Amino acid sequence: ETLRQCLLTCSLWPEDQVIRTEDLIRCWIGLGLVDECDIHGSYRKAHSLIGELTAACLLDICHTGLHIGGYIYRRETFTHQEMPIEVGVKMHDVIRDMAIWISCGCSDNKDKWVVRAGVGANLSIRTIPWRRAECISLMYSKIEELHPFTGSTNLKRLYLHHNLLDERIFGAIQSFTELTYLDLSGNNIKEIPEELFALVNLEHLDLSRNQELRTVPKRLRELTKLKFLYLAGTCIKVIPTEVISCLTELQVIDIMIINDRMTIDYMSKIMQELCTLPNLKAVDMVAEGDDGYESLRKAAGIPIRDLIIFGLEETNKLCLAVDTLTGDIAGRTLNELHVEFSLTMEQIIVGDELGKPFDALSVLVFRQLFNLTNIVMWEGTSSLQALFPRLTHLYVDFCFKLQHLSWAPYLPCLEYLRVGGCMDMKQICMGAGQESSKTFPCLKYLNLEDNYWLASLCGSDVTFPCLESLIIWRCPKLKRLPFTMQ
Repeated sequence: ETLRQCLLTCSLWPEDQVIRTEDLIRCWIGLGLVDECDIHGSYRKAHSLIGELTAACLLDICHTGLHIGGYIYRRETFTHQEMPIEVGVKMHDVIRDMAIWISCGCSDNKDKWVVRAGVGANLSIRTIPWRRAECISLMYSKIEELHPFTGSTNLKRLYLHHNLLDERIFGAIQSFTELTYLDLSGNNIKEIPEELFALVNLEHLDLSRNQELRTVPKRLRELTKLKFLYLAGTCIKVIPTEVISCLTELQVIDIMIINDRMTIDYMSKIMQELCTLPNLKAVDMVAEGDDGYESLRKAAGIPIRDLIIFGLEETNKLCLAVDTLTGDIAGRTLNELHVEFSLTMEQIIVGDELGKPFDALSVLVFRQLFNLTNIVMWEGTSSLQALFPRLTHLYVDFCFKLQHLSWAPYLPCLEYLRVGGCMDMKQICMGAGQESSKTFPCLKYLNLEDNYWLASLCGSDVTFPCLESLIIWRCPKLKRLPFTMQ
């Protein structure tokens, strides 16, 4: 039944639309279709379900040029030639029609599900059976306004992702008091008006990617049933005190917001409130500036899943170790880590004397560290395999003075490596020496862009036993590759 419901949910996206894996999993988790004891368990279960559906040819895996993780979901940047990474799924038209028939038009289900996703100018709002429907999807339909609905309704799920709606939408839906799931991501909402707080049964609220949304009202704390709150990609400056701490049912919160007014006092208050939430499973957040980085030390006990360390101005040497990032819990929960934008950072030291591993870390990004010259291992660290046992993606971009990545070949699970805009890098890594048989054991995709002085990938004893795709773009000094015909 769970697999069946997960498949039917995929029909809520438009025909031929690539469904981002992250969006689909968030949807399944938000609906309670996947609910393991910890967030990593939920993601593993969701990926297993996707695997079952693709194995049965009910979904197709899609390779696109988009980047994963923070890049795909929050930071819509990037360049010309990009790696063909598996980031989404798609339903065949016939399978989607079948799923819509089962969920929307089959016997007792008639009119309970309404899917008008991606129909654009052909959408007639007035033909939607608002009173009878329990689930409505109007994603990707270029809607600018909905007319206010009055009267009772059984609507529980409303998908309005990627339209042109502004804050007037809340007035139109304020009578939907049974609503538990509301996705308003990717719209033009500038503020959260009072009408939202009539939706007292909301459990899932997604306001991410409303780029002009700047404020959170204190009344948000009245939505006490909220379990999932997504605010990434907004311009929110401050979350009022005693808002987060009142949302005691909260399991996942994404506050991946670049905030140029953040102070250590404000960050500390956010941390303190997060620590009081008894059901919290995952936090996605930014530690901005030296104050924000310092406040991480006070975050012990917070299950940070995705973290951006951004804009360090006074730190010239960064220690990247479990104990400097919220203590032991970071080792167990941190899935994605970005270190971005610094003019002062010259060195990153990976690990410390305790040598605690990043057990869950899958994605590591170093970006716009303009004076970074070296990434080195802590002297007492004997094994990268032990420190990063599950790291699969490594991105190094616009680190102008970085010389090499000689530690990368020994990452045991590394599948994707991108090096871009590293102007001084002449060689990706040196020779492998005695460990040549262990170099890049799982690397599938290698992407090199805008590395002007790059003359060599590595020594001839470095091997790439699993390499499938190699992209080289504007590396004019690179004249040959270290591969034999075999």
